[in-house]
Amino acid sequence: MPTELEVAALYANGWNSQQEADTFERNLVDNAPADTGLVLGYTAIGDLVQKVDALITIDPDHPCLKSLEIGAHGNPGLIDNLTAAGAATWGPQLMTLNWCDEASIYLAGCNSGLQLSSRYPASRRGPVAKSLADA
Repeated sequence: MPTELEVAALYANGWNSQQEADTFERNLVDNAPADTGLVLGYTAIGDLVQKVDALITIDPDHPCLKSLEIGAHGNPGLIDNLTAAGAATWGPQLMTLNWCDEASIYLAGCNSGLQLSSRYPASRRGPVAKSLADA
């Protein structure tokens, strides 16, 4: 068994249609490397952490988490239910997982690493990726 686990997670809500959600899920299932753990359809940070932890603990070697890719619709201020303001609650919950000494979190949502100008409300400016890293 591997000593490092890579996980790809797909958010359950926020899709334009069930067909769109099914397409994203099918693409992930069909194209993820065979040794990547998949979390399909998480609904909130607690649900995501619980499902990732289950992937870690079902392995008899209890690998550490090397990477977590969170896939969902995004913009500079949010990636579906993870907002820049809410990152302060996400960070501590994600830290409860057994992370490797060197690990990565990827936000696979459009523009989640960008920052908008001050003409936008602060809650929408982002970048949500930096907010999560800081948390």
